[in-house]
Amino acid sequence: MDFEQILRSLPTPCYLFDEAAFVHRAARVREAVGGGIGLTFSIKAGPFLLPHLPETFSYVEVCSPGELSLCEELHVAPEKIIFSGVNKTADDVERAVAYGCAFLTVESEKHLRLINEAGVHSGRQIHVLVRLSDESQFGVDEALLKEMIRGRAHYAGVHFAGLHYFTGTGKTRAKEHRRELARLDALLTELHENYGFTPEKVEYGPGLGVEYFPPLTVEERSEAADQTDMELLHAVAPVLKEFAEKYPLTIEMGRFFAAPAGCYLTQVVDVKTNDGTNYALIDGGLHQLKYDGQLMGMQIPVIHHLKAAEAAAKASVEDTAEATTPSAEGATEAPTDPAKWTIVGSLCTTQDVIARKVPLGEVQEGDRLLFERCGAYSVTEGMALFLSRDLPAVYLLPQDKDKPVMLRKPMDTSILNLSGAFVS
Repeated sequence: MDFEQILRSLPTPCYLFDEAAFVHRAARVREAVGGGIGLTFSIKAGPFLLPHLPETFSYVEVCSPGELSLCEELHVAPEKIIFSGVNKTADDVERAVAYGCAFLTVESEKHLRLINEAGVHSGRQIHVLVRLSDESQFGVDEALLKEMIRGRAHYAGVHFAGLHYFTGTGKTRAKEHRRELARLDALLTELHENYGFTPEKVEYGPGLGVEYFPPLTVEERSEAADQTDMELLHAVAPVLKEFAEKYPLTIEMGRFFAAPAGCYLTQVVDVKTNDGTNYALIDGGLHQLKYDGQLMGMQIPVIHHLKAAEAAAKASVEDTAEATTPSAEGATEAPTDPAKWTIVGSLCTTQDVIARKVPLGEVQEGDRLLFERCGAYSVTEGMALFLSRDLPAVYLLPQDKDKPVMLRKPMDTSILNLSGAFVS
């Protein structure tokens, strides 16, 4: 079964993850940074990829009790888990310790106290990574971090294994990483000189940006997006390697690993022209499709157009040849550009605009639109309960098979918005 046949066979809307693409992206990162740097996958970016982690990854980052439950259900090796997150309760810490998580992050004095108590109670020392803040709510500032390291002997239930440092996602310039790692180097040097502390592990989140909106002038937009990603990776890799020569470094990312491994398939359910603008209404919407940096559809992601007619060839967003004006009964004005379309979703809000002025050519009801690079966050970040619409099905294309496997059926969400539905 070829890929177009797969896309025509799936119900819409749905997500489709490609295991081979995930494995390939991880391998390219490993090749770029070398074997001396560990790799961590932040599962919040793509929980459906968790059961398909390649051996390339040393760790997974877990940021909530729910994500820990996923790991327990899937029997993820506890020695691969870094239990992070800003809101850790005593029960959360006890669970993570009982499961045997490799590291817990310390993001506040409360965290340190809870972890220490859990360690003392269990009769062992819990390995922690103290998270350095970057003027945000995450982690602790330098002053408190130094105080924790200076007084580390007072915490019988804690082993201070190292530091964790993440400042945000979407970074696209190597100089940002050089500045951050220079700060980390200076701090670690001071901790060693003043308190005799040498880290066994430094967990750093580069937050590499992903190209979601490659230029329309490029003939092959998918390849252009991938090329941009790789150029950034190879620009940052020397900075990471230089730091890793001094410290045991692991880099943690989610978006950069997962984004190219997933797509979103939806179907055109209505077409019309209002006030000179062509609208293609899809059965999905912004409650299910989210691109970092997208604002009211002003930028165009990589979209493939599969026409409803079985004999029609697959058309990409650049294919505007022989465009015709679709019939739109009741249209008040001829379209200003019959080849370009504004793609809108099924929500009752003017914010539900996916992309504007997309050069799709002729569009008809029943056509399918495939949105690329949706492997990170879209499946979890959308407004899933808005208007009580169904959650889409989720599929995986295994790298050793030519047919997709269903990971989640479509789910009715109306019961979740029903007063008293779960009150006994």
